[in-house]
Amino acid sequence: MLKKIILLVLLCMFQPSLFSMNSSSYLISLTNSISTSSTTIQLSTKEINNVVLNDSSIKTNSCSQVLEGRILNSKNNTPLSNALFTLYLGGKKIQEVTSKKNGMYNLKLQCNKKYELKISKAGFTDLSITFESDLNSNKPINKEFNLNETKCHQTISGTIKSAKDESYISGAFVSLLINNEKVKTVETLADGTYSFVLDCYKTYTIEVEKEYYYGNSILFNTSLVPEMELKKDILLKEMLCTKTMVGIVLNKKNNSPIRNAEVELSKEGTLIKSVPTNNTGQFTFDIPCNTVYTVTVRKENYTKEMRSLKSNSNRKETGNIEIKLNRIGCEQTIQGIVINSHTNTPEPGVMLQLFKSDKLIETITSAADGSYSFKTMCFKSYKVTTNKKYFIDGSQYFVSGNTNNAVVKKLIKVSPIIEFVEVRGLLMLKTDPNNLTFVLNKEILTGAMVKELNRIVKVLEKYTYIRLEINIHTDSRGNDDLNMSLSKQRVQNVIQHLISEGIDSNRLSGDGYGETQLLNNCSNGVKCKNFEHQKNRRVEFIVLDD
Repeated sequence: MLKKIILLVLLCMFQPSLFSMNSSSYLISLTNSISTSSTTIQLSTKEINNVVLNDSSIKTNSCSQVLEGRILNSKNNTPLSNALFTLYLGGKKIQEVTSKKNGMYNLKLQCNKKYELKISKAGFTDLSITFESDLNSNKPINKEFNLNETKCHQTISGTIKSAKDESYISGAFVSLLINNEKVKTVETLADGTYSFVLDCYKTYTIEVEKEYYYGNSILFNTSLVPEMELKKDILLKEMLCTKTMVGIVLNKKNNSPIRNAEVELSKEGTLIKSVPTNNTGQFTFDIPCNTVYTVTVRKENYTKEMRSLKSNSNRKETGNIEIKLNRIGCEQTIQGIVINSHTNTPEPGVMLQLFKSDKLIETITSAADGSYSFKTMCFKSYKVTTNKKYFIDGSQYFVSGNTNNAVVKKLIKVSPIIEFVEVRGLLMLKTDPNNLTFVLNKEILTGAMVKELNRIVKVLEKYTYIRLEINIHTDSRGNDDLNMSLSKQRVQNVIQHLISEGIDSNRLSGDGYGETQLLNNCSNGVKCKNFEHQKNRRVEFIVLDD
């Protein structure tokens, strides 16, 4: 009682200037507006609540907290999304949130309150809890909840039938899938029936397969009603009865296979399909069962042949037919050598393709000595294309003559891609050596080197299939060990720069060799001119591929 009287007197005499508060008491410091003296008193929470202070200089802070955490499936400990969190205070709903995809939730609370929380999700048993927030302002409360799946089952059954006449299909394989994964497969009986036991509130797929029928599938959801029986009949469309016919076209004179002969399949004068024979003279057709067809074979400079073909009803049996053609007409040989236009030497391993009227006739590869040879018809227009890694296409056009069995010589030149050059039998990136010079006894990359390396980056981005072996050499001037150490460090700096520009480190390798691989006789103790030493100071980018 005495404290209250003192407080009222002081409020009349002094102007309040500062309040310090905590959860159990308030410390009030009052300063006289006239005098410089001050008075401090300690009051409990209960005592201060009995005094009304109207001074506008009194400030209070609100107290709030956060309840957060995850909601999980108690069965497999996986996060649950879209679980509904409903928060009640004094029996009144004050907040409602749903969990995120990762199961996280977040609820805002007031301090020192008693709450009721209800959590619900379809297919799971509801959960209700009561809890109290404390007086620790802005302190998050972490709580993980678990929901139990509701035990609920349904059944699905039905019949697999033919879409043609709705007759029952036995021996069909019926599969039940969840998330595209098969959980069970059954085979239909003589009456075409199937059945599965299902969980409630799930999404399922049923797939049906049967030999000589097109597969079919259905997608459906189960509800939350226990013991419900679903009925789903599924129709299958029967495939057209077909069988494979395999044939071969031969030269009647020597029984050698004839490639690129045109084989036509027709029925009652109507063309059904046309295919060329392969390199072994063979062709195939898939044709309906129990049908009569006509097979016609054509090839330039050969007689045309026609055969009648009848298929039976045995799907699994392969039909065979042999057709022989008589050779007629005029033929020539086109042959020559493929030359590297830069070195003027034969270029082996070049793929050559012969075209007539944009139709591919033959594909060959130049031999070790660069030679090639094609068989062509007389007085025809042809095109030969070239293809080899690191080379530009050297396509050529020509017209064959009209002399039977003549041999026509044709020289074909191919040019290397300008980014590459062959040095000492090795394929290397073409670089400007003036831009790849290090400062004497330094391993730091110069501005000119960085510019040249960035150009190399663009080449590597263009030809993604190549790898580089980067080798750096010094001349014989200077200490041998220092030269070796310098060259190795320079290689690492070059590689690191290329990596920093986005080139995969797996495409880069190399080493420094100091003065151990000189290109001339300018070794230790030999007097040479500067340009001779300069030949040994080099950075090489050797091209490798997979």
